[in-house]
Amino acid sequence: MKLEFNYHKLENTKIEKILQKARQSKIASSFSVGYFAENNLFETCSGYLDPKHTGRKTDYSTLYDLASLTKALATSLFAFHLKKSGLLDLNHNLNLYSDKLFKNCNREFGKITIRQLLNHKSGLPAYLPLYKKTNDPQKALEIIVKLEPDPSKTFIYSDLGFIILGKLFNFLADTSWSSSILQDFYHLLSSQDKIDFFPLKNTDNLASNSEPLKKHPPGMVHDENCQLLGPDSAHAGLFASLRGVGSILRALCLYYNQEDSDLPNFLDHRTVKELFSQGCANCHVNGWDKPSPTGYSSTGKSWPPTLTFGHLGFTGTACWFIPQWNFGAVLLTNRVVMGRRKKMKDLKTLRREIFTELIKIYRLEQKL
Repeated sequence: MKLEFNYHKLENTKIEKILQKARQSKIASSFSVGYFAENNLFETCSGYLDPKHTGRKTDYSTLYDLASLTKALATSLFAFHLKKSGLLDLNHNLNLYSDKLFKNCNREFGKITIRQLLNHKSGLPAYLPLYKKTNDPQKALEIIVKLEPDPSKTFIYSDLGFIILGKLFNFLADTSWSSSILQDFYHLLSSQDKIDFFPLKNTDNLASNSEPLKKHPPGMVHDENCQLLGPDSAHAGLFASLRGVGSILRALCLYYNQEDSDLPNFLDHRTVKELFSQGCANCHVNGWDKPSPTGYSSTGKSWPPTLTFGHLGFTGTACWFIPQWNFGAVLLTNRVVMGRRKKMKDLKTLRREIFTELIKIYRLEQKL
């Protein structure tokens, strides 16, 4: 069954003013904003696909490079699909696969568990520019497995840990895990033009993700390590429209609330309930981020921290949802077209303003 929404134009003066200010500040060239409540999706968009504002305008089918949203919307879900299928135990450590996958790995590396990788508690470094060290994906993996994790670090948000997960998934599934989740989950929820992994075949409605002085072919992922490792690298690589992201979040709500009889058996109620059952504030849970109850959070202060799950993406993307409420919100931009680290402070403000306003709209409509 295709998971289709009832689509509505999001007409809100405050949201329009926020987006107008974002356009004037040149945070990005393309913006898509929306929220869903039950099976109703309220959406708006503005801008152009390219930063010169000379080509096609953004519309409701515009695709964005989701960057690290991949970790939540793809990698986490595939891990729990494998768990549901009996192919993965989150408490197993990597030594179990060392002979076939991680030969010559560091002794401490082998002690890392799957759960620690998902929760960024492996002690592995946050990042290495693997693409500068080799052009061979296998050698890039060898660089990671020889690293010595720092057990004193209780939390390091690590791309490298998710790269290891991608390699493990392919071994356990005996196929390309990104192709599997596309065919067995995404494309059963939504039409193929709304969700896909790079390299994209059709780039007619793709919001540019090339930096000003660092162009790459259309349809290629922005992340250089992901370019090297391919779509199975698991830390980035997913592209989607706002409707595509919304359909994934909506499906998770239905699984969670045991309204999943018409959904693919890729996941189920029990599995998704477990995925989101270990919720705590200000932490990562099975590949998903949580709002901070104190200090800054891109959700603002109106989202209940213990009930809320989501993720942010370096390219300028973000999503948050509350499974129990059948409610979620999405902000997609192509910030990196302004420069690798340009407008990050402005984007931080934009995220907070948008998500604060969207839950305010939802609460007023639901009389919460």
